[in-house]
Amino acid sequence: MLLNCSFLNKNFEIVEEGNIEIDENCGKILECDEGYVSNGKNFKGFLVIPSLINAHTHIGDSYAKDAV
Repeated sequence: MLLNCSFLNKNFEIVEEGNIEIDENCGKILECDEGYVSNGKNFKGFLVIPSLINAHTHIGDSYAKDAV
């Protein structure tokens, strides 16, 4: 559980000092709320964002290399 962190909720509204529950087995977010929870790691002052993944591919360029 990430406690007291800032994040955008499903309606893209800023939540300050909210909580995020994460499944420890797969990393999936289970719940985001603004309620009080005593068990977890304090992230006060931190903004939680999704990880940045570079998912581009170069499948098509291999054909162009053979033509040159």
